[in-house]
Order: sequence, then structure tokens, then C-alpha cells
Amino acid sequence: MSNKINSIKDLCEFIWYLEDKHNLLNFEVDNVKVWQYSRMEIYYLLAKDLGILEQRHVSQQSTSVVLRNSLTLVKNLFIGNPFLILNKQKDVLVFTHNRSKKIEDKFEDIYTKSLVSDLRSLKQSYLCFEKPYQGRHVRKKNSDIRYLDFILSASVFYGMIYQIKNKSALEVMRKVELEIESYTASSIDLIKLLKKNVGRYKLGYMLYSRLFKRINPKVIYSVASYSYLGDMIAAAKDLGVKTIELQHGVVSKYHMGYSFPDKQALLCYSNVFYSWGEFWNKSVENAFDEVKVKGFSFFRNNSVYYQDVKKENRILVLSQAALGEKIMNEMLKLINIFSDFQISYKLHPAEYLSYKKYSAYSKLSAYENITFFEDCNLYRLMSVSKVQVGVFSTSLYEGIGFSCKTYLFNLNGIEYMKDLLDSEYAKVLSSEDVFNLEDFKENSIKHFF
Repeated sequence: MSNKINSIKDLCEFIWYLEDKHNLLNFEVDNVKVWQYSRMEIYYLLAKDLGILEQRHVSQQSTSVVLRNSLTLVKNLFIGNPFLILNKQKDVLVFTHNRSKKIEDKFEDIYTKSLVSDLRSLKQSYLCFEKPYQGRHVRKKNSDIRYLDFILSASVFYGMIYQIKNKSALEVMRKVELEIESYTASSIDLIKLLKKNVGRYKLGYMLYSRLFKRINPKVIYSVASYSYLGDMIAAAKDLGVKTIELQHGVVSKYHMGYSFPDKQALLCYSNVFYSWGEFWNKSVENAFDEVKVKGFSFFRNNSVYYQDVKKENRILVLSQAALGEKIMNEMLKLINIFSDFQISYKLHPAEYLSYKKYSAYSKLSAYENITFFEDCNLYRLMSVSKVQVGVFSTSLYEGIGFSCKTYLFNLNGIEYMKDLLDSEYAKVLSSEDVFNLEDFKENSIKHFF
């Protein structure tokens, strides 16, 4: 292994090397496969520490978020707490994505909206379980929604006080920690992280097990389950409940939430993965027992309204929280090249409170041909834009569905899009060919959705 890690590709290969050398995916501390459960957090921490990515999304896993929103959390111990108000069986449970999109003045989870609608039409009994986003719930509460605040918060606090029983198991982690430091000079406290997550997993697993025994579901759907739903999935699988993950974004060889070099039997991963299209299947097949194509209903149902809109001389920039400042810096370098275009700069929801602090913002906002958008009708913007620019946003694929000529900034994370670049539906952005809009494959969105 080289000790020079400058990209997501380098980092992923380093993590795979560690996992193979130390059998980390099967490594247990106090009967918890804690590396498997913590894998994405370790990846994000290393990526941030090495300067590869910026700060990841703030979530309910953060102790600071729990403390900052303590009053709301206390309220939600009673409002929406499934242990207090649930007393009957449900056939289907849906663990929704915590981020919402505003649709006609109503906040929705676009990844489970169609599924829930189908369950309602079929008169199947179901419940949705909702994580808070940045400490809050913005969707309208109804009788089919329960909040996970109690389970998530209790497990976070339990992780803070948990004491490892099998101390000898930590020796393996100390070796891994030293190896990470020797290769990367990164100073992440792996032992502290894993101690916290062993406790978090154990309490979460116990609470979900008790909940599922009361509800007795037949199937559980989840979105982004690699982000601290591994305890929930393990509890469901141990009770014989079928588990299904719904695709919610870009998956690729270098997405550590799903990518494994070899076929794995993973306790913290669902049995089945429902993908948007054949294009994605190979990237996730080693993580799941079965991969099925189910499509992306939200895109299919909503994009049709804008397919005949006339294109304008407009560029759409798709920002991302993990690269927000770097993307803005790249746009500042190229802004004069785009002088003949109107520029729609779509910010990621996690940037709304921070983007005006970026060093390039004041200079970039002074240009008359650029408009910054927070919450907006993104499909409308895509329909009128000739060109879109980003790095690895899922929305880039949706933009291709609107015949946007697609360019990628050559920043860390572009590795996620290798398959897209190889397919020739997108090109790496350079000042020399940015106006050569003819040299693209014809749109074939069915390949993706």
C-alpha cells in the first residue's frame, strides 16, 4: 500500500486493504460486528481528516445535535414514540429518509412516497418510522408516522457511557488505529469511536427487537440503512423479518455504503436491494442477497410534466454539502467563461445555513447572471437548462433525463461517477471543450431509472 491518500479512490482501496488484512467485517467486540456497523462513519471521518471531503451531513448520530435539540427530543419521547402509543400488528414498516422535499407546500420523502401510496391503495397495514433531520421533523404528523427520536437518542447516550467488556478485542483495533496513523498521519480516535458504537448498537438492537415483537411485521423497507440502521436490520433479520433497501442516490464502486470487493454476508444490511435501473446493480451486488430493478417512481411520475419545456441558455450548478466550498471556488474560476449563460446555482439543503460564509460567495454573487437557489422546483430548472455541472450528485442523473449536457468538476468524489463517464453521458469539465455541446450520447434515461 502507498501511504499517499489524496482521493476517494485511494481511501476506499486503503479501507478495503485494512478489512481484508484484519477480517474487519466479521470482527466483533462484545458480540457486535462493530466495524461493519461503523464503516461509513470511519470513512467520513478519514475523508474529512485527510481533506478529501468537507464536513458530512449533521445527523441524529451527533451528540451535539441531540443536546442542541433536547427540548424537542423530550417532546418527541411522548409524541410519536412507538413504545407509548402502538398496540397492534402492522404488516409493513417503512423507515423513511430523514431529508424531505417540499412538494406543493407539503414536505415529502421522495424515495418512499410512491411505496406508501401503493400500500395505502392496497389497504395494507403499515407504519412509517421517521428520523429527525438536523434535529427536527418537518413532515405533517399523522397516525401512520412514528418518530425514532427516543430510540436514536437513548442509544447515543448509552454509547457515551458504555464500557467494553472484552478488552482484549480492542487490541486488534489498536493495531488498525496505528496502521491508519502510519499510512495517513490521521489522528482519528478509532477506539473511542468503536466503544461508543458498540453501546449504541446493543441498545438499539434491543429496542428494535422489542418493538418488532409487538408489531410482528412481515417486511421492512428502509432508505440509506448504512447510516445507523444496522442495529434495526440485524434485529429484524434475527426475528425472520424480510428486509428491503430502496435506492436513494448514486451507488458505485467507490461508495463505501454499498461497495465490497467480494460477496459478503452482512448482518447490518438488508436481504434485498431495490435499484432504480440495471445501470446500478453491479455496484451493490456484493452487499445484498438479491438485487431487483424497481425504478424511481418519483422521477417517473413528476418529470413528465416538464418534458416539453423549451430550453434556455442556462447552466444549472448542483452543489453538495461534502464539497460545497470547493464547488463554489471552481465556479468562480470559470464564471467569465459562462458570461453568455444565465446560471442557476442549486444549493444542497445542508448548505442553507453556511453557503454565504464560503470565501467565494461574495465575489460570485456579484455577477448579474447567477442566481442562488435554496428550496425550489429542481425539475423545472433542469427542464429549462441546456447544461448542468456538478460532481457526484444524484440529481445529475435526473438532469440527463431532461437532456441536460452534463459536465463534472474534477474534484474528489468524481470517482463515484466513473461508470457515468465511461458511458459517455457526461464529461469532465474543462475550459477548452465546455461549449462543445454536440459530443454527447443521446439521452437514454431508461438505462438509469
